[in-house]
Amino acid sequence: NGTISNVAVSGVLTVTGSHQDVGGIVGDMDNGVIENSSSDMNLLVEGDNDIIGGLVGAGRGSFTGSFATGEIASKGNNDIGGFIGSLGAGSITTSYASGDISAEGEGGAVGGFAGVSFAGTTIDHSYATGNLSGGEVSYGGGFIGDNHGTIDHSYSTGNVSAGFVRGGFAGVNNGSIDESYETGTMGEGTGPAGGFVGQNDGTLGASVADYFKTSSLSGSGTVFGGTGDAVGLTSAQMLDSANFVGWTFGITPGAPGWVVVDTDGSLNNNAGSGGTTPMLLTEYSTNIANAHQLQLANLDPSENYNLVADIDASRTESGGDVWGTAGFIPVGGNGSSSLLTGTFDGQGHTISWLYMNTDSTYVGLFGR
Repeated sequence: NGTISNVAVSGVLTVTGSHQDVGGIVGDMDNGVIENSSSDMNLLVEGDNDIIGGLVGAGRGSFTGSFATGEIASKGNNDIGGFIGSLGAGSITTSYASGDISAEGEGGAVGGFAGVSFAGTTIDHSYATGNLSGGEVSYGGGFIGDNHGTIDHSYSTGNVSAGFVRGGFAGVNNGSIDESYETGTMGEGTGPAGGFVGQNDGTLGASVADYFKTSSLSGSGTVFGGTGDAVGLTSAQMLDSANFVGWTFGITPGAPGWVVVDTDGSLNNNAGSGGTTPMLLTEYSTNIANAHQLQLANLDPSENYNLVADIDASRTESGGDVWGTAGFIPVGGNGSSSLLTGTFDGQGHTISWLYMNTDSTYVGLFGR
């Protein structure tokens, strides 16, 4: 029932027992609060019937503005999520997970962000970028393995090759998913596999799947069941805000909704072709800790920024993560209406493996 705020942990956690709740910060949280906290713990779990999460194992409460970046390796039949293993009650907002997950068991639910969410829970304005690999767990999804709650304004970009029932975003949906998308590739398994959801027993709203990067089995959406379907788009169409019908796009940093950064630095296909898939406006921060936030400095090149962590930008290459084939888009200048007039303090940190493939006039981390 307590509150955890502004906490960051890193390291390695090895667990050999079974029937345990394992998390980078909290194993089991009952009606508590976690805000503005992070875990870079790498988790190795060898037992069965565990609940494993990059930040929290089993959680009931409120989670805001937090993230998990560590990798997870599990050898048993467990529920696993890059951020949370099981969300039993409460809500998660403005959070993300980026660590890869290897799940070698043959049971449980595995998701890039959450393993399982229960009825009455909500997840919004959140995303996952980690890859899922391993055995035939019961349900595998780029964002969530088994959803019984409500998910809105969320996305996943990781590749999925784990799960008997697997989907690019969700393995199975028993709840509601709206205004969400996925772009990862998906390996074919022996069970049902869908571009967005493997098995839909709930409701899908305005959701989108990049079907040319998911599965030849059923690219546009789901295998069977439920209400609604996910619209299937090509990789090129995923870069155009006009194809996300009913979605809210804007240019106000931190506001609800989405933004596409164009190859010339403009926004939402205003002057140039799209250079990214939609990112959440709530991802923006003047304290930059990841490559998404670095790219979103295009929202306001007049602001003052601090680099607060080393950034591995290797996923900017070859259409990885949210980027198109042009890779990272220079901040300021070119087709953007704003030049870089603010400050950028690197504070001794390194941005590595940044990739750009552009014919713009001004090329560099900062265009002009």
